[in-house]
Amino acid sequence: MRSALAPASNRLLTTMAVVQANADQGRDYIANFEPFATERLKRWPEGDPVEPDALARAVCQEWGVPSLPVGVAKILIKRAKKRGEVVSAGDGTCYPDHEKLVEIPGIGEKRQEMLARTKALEEAVVTYANDVHGLEWTVSRTPTPP
Repeated sequence: MRSALAPASNRLLTTMAVVQANADQGRDYIANFEPFATERLKRWPEGDPVEPDALARAVCQEWGVPSLPVGVAKILIKRAKKRGEVVSAGDGTCYPDHEKLVEIPGIGEKRQEMLARTKALEEAVVTYANDVHGLEWTVSRTPTPP
């Protein structure tokens, strides 16, 4: 049984995994965006400063976030600085610390956990539909809602 999730679904699952992990830890709403910002900073062009509007756009484009206010991006940069993910130049401009960023595990692990949970849920729904309602579903044939 295989599940063919669209790229948008994969992004949504990753987002859901991060939100759940942060909620479990009692973190604030903006913390939900920190892993996405960190992942984006890992691929930030060498020598380019991290500007709040550019980070907000990059997170939105890469992760499918509808919008991210520049004020939130400023907070994300400030928090990244506290974690040592970005360094500040003498004029206050921030640059990614690629040596530090490469050491940070990616959010792929959380994504994989969420995919495993989704697969288990798919299989449970199919089993329930077949056993309780006498249907002949498979994971690849599970109806999608309209």
